[in-house]
Amino acid sequence: MREGLRRGRERGRELSAADNKLVAKALSRKASALLELAGCAGDYAPAVRALQQSLAEHYSEETLDRLGRAESKRKELEKERRGQAADHNRERGLAVWVLLDHGFFE
Repeated sequence: MREGLRRGRERGRELSAADNKLVAKALSRKASALLELAGCAGDYAPAVRALQQSLAEHYSEETLDRLGRAESKRKELEKERRGQAADHNRERGLAVWVLLDHGFFE
């Protein structure tokens, strides 16, 4: 899917038939699909990148709002993952401490 969109965008530029609004619209549609996938996969980076490219082609308030929402969701997800990693490492540390306390490593 990504390769086809990229080739189509490049071909449109070569032919000079596509103006910036159409390219931005295509990138926005790509971002919409990636945002739906990000909800399941938890990877918002490709959608954020597509929205940034769309804004680079043609400024739109709607696209800017979608970019802001996608970036905030990405940050929330990263914060949640960091918290889970911290909890995991804390539990591992406590388990090692318990083992040391009971003399398992002597």
